[in-house]
Amino acid sequence: MPAGNLGIDELDINFWSATTTVITWIQQEDNCGAFVHNRVQEIRRLSDNKSWRHIAGTMNPADTASRGCSAEVLHRSKWGEGPEWHKKSPSKWPVPLVHDKFLYNCQHPENKTCEIDATELGNVEEHLIKLIQKESFHGITDACICFLMHFEDEHEILRIETRISEC
Repeated sequence: MPAGNLGIDELDINFWSATTTVITWIQQEDNCGAFVHNRVQEIRRLSDNKSWRHIAGTMNPADTASRGCSAEVLHRSKWGEGPEWHKKSPSKWPVPLVHDKFLYNCQHPENKTCEIDATELGNVEEHLIKLIQKESFHGITDACICFLMHFEDEHEILRIETRISEC
């Protein structure tokens, strides 16, 4: 998305919704009635439909106020700052949207319009590897791998050095 007068060529802007139905309306060309269609067209006009992402309500600090809470609780929640994971690189963000797209494609085999791109698949793969390693090992000093030449890569994934990796 152009950054206008900020002196920046491009900004990577993401829009978030806790409602997967809304994201599907924005990203698909399905006919969803005049009322929804008109609003979705306005959203598409003002944003890139591929920039919309899902955030689970439990991970969305903006939902704190909608669940009902005191002003003190709202202030302590730092709801205006966003979730902690959002301050990290997008490759470290949770991957629920890919899950949602996969489910949509499974539920609508005749109309697989939710494409999953290579970057999304890579993020899912990285996420799954981290989950498996977290359950299988106790970090880089785990006794199961201490005799191997191993290291943690830039994505915090345990890797094993081999003769091939030295070439």
